[in-house]
Amino acid sequence: MSVAREEMMREIIFQSLSGAEWIPLPECFHTGDEIGFDFNGMKVRGTVNFDRQLLAVQMTVPVRCSGLNKLRRPSFFNPRPQPSLVCEDGSATRFCLDSAKDILVGLYSDWVIMTSRLDVIRRKFAEYPEFSANFLASERERIAPIKKSWSNLSSYSHQLKMKFKLGELSQEEYIMQKRPISAAISELQKGMEVEDPFRVMFEEELELLRYVSDRQPFIEQISEVV
Repeated sequence: MSVAREEMMREIIFQSLSGAEWIPLPECFHTGDEIGFDFNGMKVRGTVNFDRQLLAVQMTVPVRCSGLNKLRRPSFFNPRPQPSLVCEDGSATRFCLDSAKDILVGLYSDWVIMTSRLDVIRRKFAEYPEFSANFLASERERIAPIKKSWSNLSSYSHQLKMKFKLGELSQEEYIMQKRPISAAISELQKGMEVEDPFRVMFEEELELLRYVSDRQPFIEQISEVV
């Protein structure tokens, strides 16, 4: 299944769930309370935790995973704040509840999309140990000459500093010679960052997850579905 088709699947899920039967909510909904809906014979449930700045939904059924929504602070480009999550008595506002429902539906859609890729995910996990070992070995080989260049430039930078301290270079000379060296060292440091083999192997799956915040454990959990 292509990424485009999976995104279309998400749209269909959202449209289908517009008529889902949500469980009744308490009159005053507080942090830690449960929301959920029943759809095509399946129960979907989640607990909601919130304060004045953060809304978190943890889906508990059919699987455990979390999604977050940070309250946007006013800025120059977005001067109007989002509606409040919390009423004066500490209960959830309508905006909070609607947002929590959107997150739960999003978590459910992530789960449906990942389970539709179950065969692909299992194949990747079967190949992952060998892939990871080879990838990290390749990264070490790639980084070795970069580390050597970084070490040489760092030593030269230290020598310039010592010359400046000893008065062999004026401040202007030191700055002029130091600036390109510092820029080169900064670029080399970026090149020494080791890529995560999991992110490389599961790039497509990670990109498809729109709501799950704990993405790697979630994909690992999907691979264990019987």
